[in-house]
Amino acid sequence: MKIYPNPADNIVTIETLLKDNYNVLITDVPGRTIYRANLTDNRQIDVNGWQAGMYYVQVSSADGYRNVQKLIVR
Repeated sequence: MKIYPNPADNIVTIETLLKDNYNVLITDVPGRTIYRANLTDNRQIDVNGWQAGMYYVQVSSADGYRNVQKLIVR
């Protein structure tokens, strides 16, 4: 999984090689859900208006794939 740009100001792209549906869950440091979606391809997310700070981006699929990466929003 690739997340770019990181740190981000406006738009973040999540790029994955998964061919099937996958879930994206973005949480803040205390664990509150900020964004959730079911996707089938690369996704651009508008983070303009999010508070500056660190977030966790989790991508998971039904076949057990799971990846978590940090995202910094300026």
